[in-house]
Amino acid sequence: MRCIFHRPQAGWGAGKTVVCPRFLYINQDIAQLWGRIRAPHPENALDKQIVATALIYELTVVTRNRKAFVKAGVHVLNPFTE
Repeated sequence: MRCIFHRPQAGWGAGKTVVCPRFLYINQDIAQLWGRIRAPHPENALDKQIVATALIYELTVVTRNRKAFVKAGVHVLNPFTE
């Protein structure tokens, strides 16, 4: 997936251009991966849906909650510390 948007303001992401679709659709591949991720430990279902989506679309998750996502093998960016 290729994203392009422009952030002219100062600070995090300044001067970067990225455009992203407004929606990331949950397809069968994401649903199946989400189910496999949730099967052993069903808690935090929405975080695991984000993990499955990020893995399938090869995306970076931008969050302060690094710990929950790094353990799942997703690329994570905390814009408040990086």
